[in-house]
Amino acid sequence: MALLRRRLTDAEVREIAIGTALAELIDDSSDQVIRGDEISAQISDVTSQSASDQDIARVAAVLAAAGWPLADLDAGR
Repeated sequence: MALLRRRLTDAEVREIAIGTALAELIDDSSDQVIRGDEISAQISDVTSQSASDQDIARVAAVLAAAGWPLADLDAGR
């Protein structure tokens, strides 16, 4: 029997997007481009679970809508 994966709530998606953006702003060596692996790490930090492609895409959409440049989203998995 397969286990159902928990889906991020809309509030969690926003929290993760904000956390990812803040991490980019705080990191002096950052190129200010958010990668899939950075989103995945934030999801894991918030949920203590591995990130699904669907949740990475949802967070990426919020970041893109806010004007954040995104790169290498396939690296999130």
